[in-house]
Amino acid sequence: MFLQIQEKLTAGQKAMLRAQFLAPKHTLTARQLANSAGYKNFNAANLQYGKIGNLLRKGLNYWDDSGQISYVLSWFLRPDDVANEWSMVMHKEVTQALQELRWFSIQQPAHYVQYHNSQIMGEIQDRDIDSFGISTSKSFADLIGSHIWLVIGSHIWLVSGMGKPRKYFLHYYFVADRIRRLPKSSGFKFSVSGDIGRIFEPAIPISNLPWFKAFLKSQQNFSFGLRKIKNKYASELEKVVDSQEASRPNVLQEIEQHRNSYKKLKKTTRESIIQSRIGQGQFKKSLIEYWRGCSVTGCQQIELLRASHIKPWRDSSNAERLDVYNGLLLLPNLDACFDSGFISFDDKGQIITSSKLDKSALSQFGIDSNFRLLRLENKHMFYLRYHRKYIFYP
Repeated sequence: MFLQIQEKLTAGQKAMLRAQFLAPKHTLTARQLANSAGYKNFNAANLQYGKIGNLLRKGLNYWDDSGQISYVLSWFLRPDDVANEWSMVMHKEVTQALQELRWFSIQQPAHYVQYHNSQIMGEIQDRDIDSFGISTSKSFADLIGSHIWLVIGSHIWLVSGMGKPRKYFLHYYFVADRIRRLPKSSGFKFSVSGDIGRIFEPAIPISNLPWFKAFLKSQQNFSFGLRKIKNKYASELEKVVDSQEASRPNVLQEIEQHRNSYKKLKKTTRESIIQSRIGQGQFKKSLIEYWRGCSVTGCQQIELLRASHIKPWRDSSNAERLDVYNGLLLLPNLDACFDSGFISFDDKGQIITSSKLDKSALSQFGIDSNFRLLRLENKHMFYLRYHRKYIFYP
């Protein structure tokens, strides 16, 4: 049936279907659907979502007395303590149909580059980042695509350039999960943003890398704004990130490198943030109060336990660095494996072990495949997903 209505779907309607299909448990609020399609508010999303349901109903010749044409797509969850809005859960039959059609089956995320001309737009300032984003003058059709394709879910790399001869720097990358319309006064049409990403402080010079000249030529000197990157250049950018990981600074160097992100805060807050990186201070006290022992084994020998950030301190905003839900209290063996990416935890708190860690090593470290987090709340999910995506070795 979706094949029959495919040509009748607008780009925004396709965007909502894709966003909900790829969402955890295929569940989104109307506000989230609106953001995914670039609509101004959830009322517009509700209207367009209902139109999709109406197309399906007509095609299926299916009618009931509910009066809700969107019921053919989803069922609804009432607001609760976690989500204070109604949520729409895509019906199993709908997800199965979309999966069989492979409309939204993306084996590898696409990569895009956005250029920032520092001489015209000013230098990118060091700042406390809670989310990442770029602004673009691309049309919505360019962002969504004509055949159910989205920038959403892709990796966006921000590159800046300045000086003569021009020197180029890599500032950050992020995974796009929102598209929003911007007011005309901004000079741009849309913003593309996401919460999961990595900032490089200081920015990484890339002008002299062997592949960069060809990359610059392929992008026509960044003259077309937000533009897709060929896979071979995306691989080179990922190698740059990997090399940064390999040369990761020690704790004191890391604290100094990120000083600009917290130096203007009050002294007590600044000290708490620094101590949180060392695994001491208020952050550890909060974790002890919350977990009452090891987050996995329950061991209550507190002096042996280490306060570990789930989303690494270097990648976190100041608020995240002190957030109790961004921390685990672990025995040293578990902390070392978790920090190095050899173990992680799924959305149910079950331990996941890396293929790089053989069974003998697991036994030597005392790690059991039945281990799981003793507590798990929705507020942990964002941090655990970040760890699995960017720290954990599958």
